[in-house]
Amino acid sequence: MACKKPTLVNLMLLLGMSITANASINNDTNVVTISAFSNTALPTMKIQDVSYVSDNINSQEFKMTLNTAEMMQLNQFKTHNEYSPGDTLYLLPVLKFDYCVDATDLAGGLDIKVNGAQFANNGDTINAYVQLTGNGAALSGSQHILFSYDDGANNTGLNSTNIKRLLLSSDTIPDGALSSSSFATTSALDGNTNLTAMTKVTGNSTSYTVLNHYHPADYNASASYTLTKSTATTRSDSAYVYDSTAITAGCGQSNGGGISVIVYASMADILQVPADDYTASITLGFEADGGA
Repeated sequence: MACKKPTLVNLMLLLGMSITANASINNDTNVVTISAFSNTALPTMKIQDVSYVSDNINSQEFKMTLNTAEMMQLNQFKTHNEYSPGDTLYLLPVLKFDYCVDATDLAGGLDIKVNGAQFANNGDTINAYVQLTGNGAALSGSQHILFSYDDGANNTGLNSTNIKRLLLSSDTIPDGALSSSSFATTSALDGNTNLTAMTKVTGNSTSYTVLNHYHPADYNASASYTLTKSTATTRSDSAYVYDSTAITAGCGQSNGGGISVIVYASMADILQVPADDYTASITLGFEADGGA
């Protein structure tokens, strides 16, 4: 029996083969005749590339700097009379990047988990929320998944109606004071997908969640993909800017093998910590053949 082979993001599952045969039995002579064999390939997955630049592709190292001016602007939001962090999760976008992923399990999709989604500095912590979006070509799984650091996130009442993301003007926080209208359930970061499409809010655990993503290798008769990446958004000392890169072309036909990753930080957590540098090491695990 072929076994599942879990892998982290820059490894490819070894191709497993299961062999079946059509056999006939002659009970008079006790002779078994094997008439045919067939080979069945197990699903595979391979990460072709990632747009984010990091020393370790398995565990992305992120740094978020919050200066005093940014903190003063963000703190305007909590004075608004409609700000209700007990009822609503407000998310500030930190960065966005892409993977180019081949995954051949049409029926089962691609299994994925996220760990370590928390920014920290000297005991102060900011919970991160990691959104992954597949291409929607598989026959199962959720196309949009939001992972949280908290293992108990499934029990906190978070759903598509009370998770709101900051509306951005280009790559920066909009000018002027923040208000409840600064946040919405849709975001230009993921093509204005409404959060009602996000059917999963899953914790920081060892189990896998099925992402709706299917993309057989498409090399266009060449030996490998020729990927085109965008450069990171230029940071600013006077305005908050989120880091954004993308694989803009080359990931199969119509760039169809892309998986986008967006990392958000909890606004409620940010407003409880001092201005400083906060780092996170976020690990993404992928599996091709049925997560536990």
